[in-house]
Amino acid sequence: MSRIDVLINCPEGRNELPADDVRSAECLVEELSGLALLPLFETVWIDDVTITFPAQRGKPVSIALRAQGFEPLYQVENMDCLVEERVTGALAELFDTLSVERCALI
Repeated sequence: MSRIDVLINCPEGRNELPADDVRSAECLVEELSGLALLPLFETVWIDDVTITFPAQRGKPVSIALRAQGFEPLYQVENMDCLVEERVTGALAELFDTLSVERCALI
């Protein structure tokens, strides 16, 4: 089992998420992230998604994702890079610019 810990910022704050409904936005990111990780693991559990919208529009948005991946489908040294690529690729449609602050597999 791998614990997945990802922290992503959207520096420009431009996104397609409903800032007035944070729970719906978090559910959407949870679903997209889970689907993105399934090609890498037999089973994926998303433990938590937290999105922090700034008080002012145009300021950075922060996304924290914690998940668990069971039975990796690939045995590679850089699995964290694959996880980062899959998650950011899935979220690219929602965010103008993404900056990964942390992507770790523990």
